[in-house]
Amino acid sequence: MIASLPRSIWLRTATAAYVVAFLLFLFVPLAIVAVFAFNDAPYPAPPWHGFTLDWFLGNPAAGRVGLFRNQPADVVVAHADLDGLEIEEAHRAHRVHRRNVARVAQE
Repeated sequence: MIASLPRSIWLRTATAAYVVAFLLFLFVPLAIVAVFAFNDAPYPAPPWHGFTLDWFLGNPAAGRVGLFRNQPADVVVAHADLDGLEIEEAHRAHRVHRRNVARVAQE
């Protein structure tokens, strides 16, 4: 909006209410998911059964592996790191190949 244009009080109030409603629409679901990530229930959803860190650290008695102790997730992260290294090596090899092709073309 152009600040120099006069606006009525109801338009300013409606704009402020719209911005507040929009931000609530965006952030309230994120806050709810963050809170229920610590719920001690079979899955992180209502109703609240108490506080736990099992979803993150694991609890074999409850049958929860935990985010930080999940070996398949660790393998995926390690594989992604290796892919990154392989990509760097491929770029390096391509640069060397281009230099060699340029040298042969000059001779």
